[in-house]
Amino acid sequence: MKASPIRAAAAAFDDATLSAYDAEIGRRLRDCRKAAGLTQTQLGDAVGVSFQQIQKYERGTNRVSSSMLIAFAAVLNVAPSAFIDSVVADVDAGGDVPPDRVRALAHSPAGARIAAAFPTIPACDRTRLAELAELLAGFGRHVVGAAHG
Repeated sequence: MKASPIRAAAAAFDDATLSAYDAEIGRRLRDCRKAAGLTQTQLGDAVGVSFQQIQKYERGTNRVSSSMLIAFAAVLNVAPSAFIDSVVADVDAGGDVPPDRVRALAHSPAGARIAAAFPTIPACDRTRLAELAELLAGFGRHVVGAAHG
């Protein structure tokens, strides 16, 4: 019996890959919680779980359900997509940026400032920063130019 395309695609997501995704979502949850100035206990109380459960979510040891992600987003005042946007790309990329681009960033004063600040930016805001950089690099420039012209 031939495997269905859906089963074949699902097989690509082994336990290690899923665990990496869970860990990345947990890191984003932690960053957004800290950016909101909440403790694990406060966040847990707001969504009806213990601080221990929040710890497990943030460490990626327990998988966060979609309904819980929506609850977290509401409490933390972020879009639910803040937790999941580009998770696959972020986990899978693991340094796939061409070396010449990394050097260009590291060798420019502005790039060095961005690189120094990046680790302190909450994960929930990193997607917005990437979108801004892409916009400034020319993606959608016609829209920006139209607003000024």
